Order: sequence, then structure tokens, then C-alpha cells
Amino acid sequence: MKETGNGISFETVEKIASGMLMQGVKPTVRGVISVSGGKTEVVSKHLRDFFHKRDTDVSKMADEIGSSSVAKLIAGEIHIIVEKRTAELSKINERQKEQIDELVELLEDKVLESDKIKKEAIELVESTKKETAEKIEKITQDSSNKIKKAEVDTENAIEDKRKAQLKCNEIELTAKNTVESSKEQAKALVDAANLNREQAEQETKLLREQVKSLSIDEAKRTIEKEELQKTKQLFEELRLSYAELKTDAVVHMSENKSLLKDITRLEYENKEYKQLDKDLTKYQTQLVEAQKSITELNSKLSLTERERESLTSALSQK
Repeated sequence: MKETGNGISFETVEKIASGMLMQGVKPTVRGVISVSGGKTEVVSKHLRDFFHKRDTDVSKMADEIGSSSVAKLIAGEIHIIVEKRTAELSKINERQKEQIDELVELLEDKVLESDKIKKEAIELVESTKKETAEKIEKITQDSSNKIKKAEVDTENAIEDKRKAQLKCNEIELTAKNTVESSKEQAKALVDAANLNREQAEQETKLLREQVKSLSIDEAKRTIEKEELQKTKQLFEELRLSYAELKTDAVVHMSENKSLLKDITRLEYENKEYKQLDKDLTKYQTQLVEAQKSITELNSKLSLTERERESLTSALSQK
């Protein structure tokens, strides 16, 4: 609305005067000034122009209806009705404009909310994907390292078991050979003892012949003493052979205990590998749940998009 240099425009005076007429009040300069606050000269001039324009419109309408005074009154009333209707339509137009502005504002809020949800969903999806990828990579790396270690440990265990078996076989063979050797040594000692006994008997015979000239008691003591010395020597040799066999048996028992410890350790590591396999299955289940969460977020995002489209359609119909 364009205003004059005096601070009030014709359109403002026209609007105020029309409102007074619709309320059944005759527009006056003071009445318009009390509402608009304009200067007397300006308001008076615009009000004269308003009445002149109104009288022109009423006269024109009256000419179309008829030339009587009644026609002029009817034309005036019609003009007032038209102005009222125009004002009502203006109010309706303003109300619809406010509704449209409200819908536009609501749509903008929904669009902002949708964009925010979409952004948060995208960030959450990206973050979830990144975290899931990092977890999967870490789990895969750890699993790969543990599997490699398990394979190496298994190979080492198999190699240790093979070596232990070979050692066991070697120990058994050595023990067997030792036993055979001990038997042979014992047999040889027995044979030697028999031979010594035969030699002793022969020597005894010789001594008996030699001691014929000696007294019987002295000969007996000499013979018993020699036989006792030979028996002690044979006993000492058998004792040493038994001690060696006992030492070999203790060594074999120690080696068997070491083998049992290795077998126990391998069984414990096998249990750890089974637990690792269970953990891997658990992480795979968590990955599936994360994918379900991503699907739910996508569904919410689609619902928000549909609401925005619905608001856009409602605004278009308005």
C-alpha cells in the first residue's frame, strides 16, 4: 500500500471508511483520524475522494437499476453488501493463506525432521557398518591368527607326538635290548660263575691233593675262604647290573610322565579352540542383529518419506 508524503494513503482511508459503513457508522474526518492518526487536511482530502468514488459507483449502479431514489438506496445497499462480501472474502482469503502458511511451515518442519532422521539414520547405518566391519575384521583377524596358531600348535603337537612315539619305541627297544643284554650279561656271569665254580672245583681237587700233606682243618679254612671271596665278587657284579637296570627304568618312567603332560596340554588347547569356534558363532549372530536394526531404520525412514509426501499432497490440494 503506497503512502503519501503526509504519512497516510488513500487506500488506508478507503479501508477505514468502508469498515465504518459496514458497521452502520457514517465515516467522518475525526473518526478516520482517531483510527489512522493522519493529518486533518490529508484525511479530509482522501475522505472526499472516497465519497466521490463511492457516489460515482452508486450512481453507475443506480443507472443500471433505475433512476429513482429507491434505486439509489438499493444501489448503496448493494454496494455495502459487495464491500461486506469483499471483506468477508478477504478474511477467508487471509485465513486460507494463514492455513497454507501453517501447512507450509508444518511441511518444512516435517522435511527438516525427515532430513534429520534420514541424516541420523545414515550416520547410524554408516557407524553400524563401520563398527560391524571393524568387529568382523578384528574377529576374523583374531580367528585367523588363533586358527594359524592352532594349526601350528597342532602340527607341533603331531610332530611332538610322533617324536614321542619314536622316543617311546626307541626307549622300548632300548629297554628290550637292555633287558636282553642284562639277561645275556647275567647268563654270561652265571656261565662265568659256573666256569669259576668248575675251575674252583678243579683247583679244589688240586688243593686237596696239595693239602694231603697239610692238616685237614687248615685245608678246609683255605678252601672256604677262597670260595667266599669268589661268591662276594659274583654278588657285587650282579648288584651293579641290577642298579643299572633300575636306573634305566626310572629314566623311562620320567619320559613317560613328560609324554602324559604333553598329551594333557594338547587336550586343553583343543578345548580352547572349540571355545573360539563358539565365540565366532556368537559374533556372527550379533552381526545378523545389527543388520536387522539397519532394516528397521530404513523402514522408519520410508515411513517418514511417505508422511512428507502426504503433507505435500495435502498442501497441493489446498
